[in-house]
Amino acid sequence: MTAILKIVMVVTTLLFSGCYFTSLHPVTENPVPGSDPALLGLWKTVATQSDNSQEENYLLFMEETDGHILVVLMEDYYRFSEIYRGFISDVNGDKYLNIKKVKSDEKKHVRHSDTGYFIVQYEITEGSQLNIRTLREAQIEKAVKQKVLAGRITRNRYTDDIRITAASERIAAYLASQTLSELLETTNMITAKKINELPAELIRTENE
Repeated sequence: MTAILKIVMVVTTLLFSGCYFTSLHPVTENPVPGSDPALLGLWKTVATQSDNSQEENYLLFMEETDGHILVVLMEDYYRFSEIYRGFISDVNGDKYLNIKKVKSDEKKHVRHSDTGYFIVQYEITEGSQLNIRTLREAQIEKAVKQKVLAGRITRNRYTDDIRITAASERIAAYLASQTLSELLETTNMITAKKINELPAELIRTENE
């Protein structure tokens, strides 16, 4: 598991416990530029009452001209292990991030994304606090088993891999039909505070 997973997805080890579901399609089909200017910028993760052990890291959200969002984890000396790319979806005023892990091929100088979206819900409170929460896997698994959402469940030795194959409009309709208390995990949440710049001690100088 990598640190970006813990920050962007919020499940036990780094974001995932190894089995967070993926979706073939995003919640909505196309990104809309300027969907949420408040999300853009630099955020520092902070410990919560439910998770005092949470590591402090930095999340950088940047918007591309077509409305896609880049999510970068920054550790000390601007190091990052992974980048995610996706966009924001709005369902009845609730904000969701649809993101894919970006892989790069340094030899060919190209980048591509893993297949499958990770979907998380987020909110910004008081203009400066970001809360990111995962969807309940049990709820998603139930929806797939009851054929409310098209998908497949692959049984593995230790975990079940859940893959939603439903179209975007069906996913959005399902999310709209659920209350957030039914849909979201109550304990696993990443909290971050917006900051203007990285602390000086985390920036490597040319002489170092």
